[in-house]
Amino acid sequence: MIVLTVLLLLSFGLTSEALVAYDCAGRSLNITTLSLTGIGECEVPRSDLKSENQFIQLLQLTEYKNTRVIQCKVKVDRTIYYCGMYSHTSVVQGGQREYLMEITSELCNQLHRTGQIQFSANDIITGLRINTTSTRSLTLAGTITLDGRCTGAQYSDPFGTWNNVVVQASVTITLRSFYAPIKLGTSHLILPSGRHCLVTEESCEDAEGEATFWTATVEDNCHFDRYDVLYEGMANKVSPPDSTSGPTMFSLTSQDTTFALTTTSTLPLCGYFLLKTEHPKLFILATSKENTFKSKSKIEVNNLDLLTYVNSKFVYVERHIKTQLTELYANIINQRCALEQQVLRNALALANIQPDELALAIMKQPGYMAVPAGEVVHLVKCVPVECTIRHTQFCYNELPVTVRNTSYFMKPKNRILVRTATPKECNELLPTMYQLHGNWYKMNPKPMESLPPPDIFALFCMFRCVKRCCCCCCCL
Repeated sequence: MIVLTVLLLLSFGLTSEALVAYDCAGRSLNITTLSLTGIGECEVPRSDLKSENQFIQLLQLTEYKNTRVIQCKVKVDRTIYYCGMYSHTSVVQGGQREYLMEITSELCNQLHRTGQIQFSANDIITGLRINTTSTRSLTLAGTITLDGRCTGAQYSDPFGTWNNVVVQASVTITLRSFYAPIKLGTSHLILPSGRHCLVTEESCEDAEGEATFWTATVEDNCHFDRYDVLYEGMANKVSPPDSTSGPTMFSLTSQDTTFALTTTSTLPLCGYFLLKTEHPKLFILATSKENTFKSKSKIEVNNLDLLTYVNSKFVYVERHIKTQLTELYANIINQRCALEQQVLRNALALANIQPDELALAIMKQPGYMAVPAGEVVHLVKCVPVECTIRHTQFCYNELPVTVRNTSYFMKPKNRILVRTATPKECNELLPTMYQLHGNWYKMNPKPMESLPPPDIFALFCMFRCVKRCCCCCCCL
C-alpha cells in the first residue's frame, strides 16, 4: 500500500507540472530557407604567416566556477472578441490562446534592470520584482469602456491576424536571478532544474520554459587566485598578416612542455588582456617578464596535466610536433573547416528521409521543423507553449499531452505538437521512455519513474567491446 501511494504521488506530480512543447500550426512563423545542393568550400588562408617569439603565461581556471544567471518567463493568455456594430461582441476562431512570449537577452536584462515591460504605446507593466511571479491584465488591441462600448482594431500575433477586434490578456511574468555552477571541464552550466547548457551559447531554455541568460566569463573578476600558471616563458606566435583573416596560434615544443593553442577573443581583466582559447579553461597572456599576471607557484598535479584536454576540439596536446609551424597553423584551420563540412553533409543526407532529424542536427535544439521542397529545405521556428501529460489507456511512441484543454501528442526529441500518434504495444521489457524535468519515466501507459539509460558510447569504444567480450555492455 505504501509503494502504491508513492507511485500515485509521483504520477500526480509529473502530470500536474508544466512541460514546454512547440506549436507549428501558427500563421506568423519564422521561416529560413537553406539550399540542399551543396556546401561551401573551405578557404584556408595561404598567405605568408608571421612567426615570432613571445613571452607568455599559460593560465588555467579552477575546476568549478559560479556565474550569475537571470531567467525571464512571460506567459500570455489572451482572448479575442470581434467588436461589431453598436458594440456587439462575438467570439472569433482561434480567439483563446495561451503561449510563451519569446524573450531575448536584451529584453530579459531590461526586465531585471527596470522592472517593467512595454507591450504597446499605452500598455506598460511596471513594478516587477526579481525572484517573484506577477500577473497583470491588459488590453492588447482596441478599447473597451465600463459601460460595455468597444472600439475594434487590427491585431497580430504568432497565431494569426484579426481585424476590428478587442484583445484582452492576462500576462504572467516570472523573473529569477541566482548563481549557477559552471563545470569548466565540459563547458556546461548546471541549472537548479538539472538542465545542462553549453557555456559558450550564453543562453538556453530551462525545463519549464524560462529563457535563461548568463555571461560566459565574468569580465570584472580580479581574483587572481582562481588562475594557475601552467607555463611561463617564451613561445612561438604564428598569426596571419591580416588579423581578420584567421586566428593567432601560440605553440611550444620543449623537453617538458608541448602545446599548441589558437586564440578566439580578448578578455580584459583588471588591467590585463587575457587571450581566450578554444578551450574555456585555458587563457594566454602575452606579456613580458616584468609584467606577469601572477607568480608561478606549486599547483596540483591534476591541474598540471595537459593531457586531460586532449579531447578538446581545438587544443593540440602532443609530445612531438614534427611539422613546421606554418603547416600546423594551416592544418588547424583546415581540420576545423572539414569537420564542420562533414557535420553539414550528414545533416543534409537526412533531408528527405527524416526532416525532423535534419532540423535538430542543424539548429541543435528542439522547437524547429524542416520542410523539404525540391532542392531547398525550409526551417520553421515553432512557438513554445505549456502543456501537461495526458493519461491514456494505450501506449504510443509519442507523448500524450494536453494543451489548452485540447488533446495533442508531443513528438520525441524535437518536442513538436501533433494531432496523431503511432500506437505501440505496452511492453514492460521494451517501454516507451521520456526524459522529463531531468528524470526518466516509463509510459506503460501511466508514467512511472525509471533509472536513466546509459548513453551511447563512441564508435571506437563499441568496437573495442566487441573484440574483447562480444558485448557492448562492457563499456558501461
